[in-house]
Amino acid sequence: MHRTLTAVFLAAVCASTAAAQGLAILPREPGDTVRYRVRTYVAEGVGARATLGGEMEHDAVIAVTRAEGETARAWFEELSIRRVGGVAVPTDSALHLPFLFRVADRRASLFLAPDLPESVSRMADLDRQLADFFPTLPDGPLAPGAEWADTVVHAERVPGRISRAVAARRYRVRGDTIVFGARAVAVEMTSVLTEENRVDLSPRSRMARMLDARLSGREEGVVFFGHDGRFLGASRRAELTGTSTMQGNTLSISRAYRTEIVPHRQP
Repeated sequence: MHRTLTAVFLAAVCASTAAAQGLAILPREPGDTVRYRVRTYVAEGVGARATLGGEMEHDAVIAVTRAEGETARAWFEELSIRRVGGVAVPTDSALHLPFLFRVADRRASLFLAPDLPESVSRMADLDRQLADFFPTLPDGPLAPGAEWADTVVHAERVPGRISRAVAARRYRVRGDTIVFGARAVAVEMTSVLTEENRVDLSPRSRMARMLDARLSGREEGVVFFGHDGRFLGASRRAELTGTSTMQGNTLSISRAYRTEIVPHRQP
């Protein structure tokens, strides 16, 4: 089973000329596959002093292959999720399940996701991770000082949960660099983030309980493109704060994360 996601991509430019510049975010030939090693650390706090919550570590290998037409398929080849100081969550049932992207030369946006095992989805929001995984190429060359922007909206409605996340992203080309053993273009990225979640906890508590959570914050980082436009990797970190309300009781909540994305080559 798959879930069609309401994913809206708004670019702050008109018709793209990236194709004319020869840039492409992913390989153009069907069957060409790229892989990324993704490491994420997440710290969540609940309460005025953030004394509740927890810390999580994710370590994954994500493969992305170009399909026919303007689509690409991604899947997790490796996936480790664990609480810091705890044991890893079983994730074998989540491996190799297909996530589908719509692909244009300058962007790739998630539009179809598989039904993930509850044991995994309860611990990590893999849909959200892939929804804004790929940055966007500019409407023109990757020249030093070039600036552009986009907005990614990821909305989902499933039994027991409604969620909406918005990332308003801005980019600025820093210049050429050497990274991952290759020549690349470094691009500064800053994002304004907002999240809204409404979760029905009744099945778990046997009582009518709705949890509403709202978060907002900022993400900063650097993304790296090859000179052909191909996405190579990124270093990103974010901090969000907000409130969680259930049955009239409101608590402060916070989330901080950092993510490192690097090319992964099979041995």
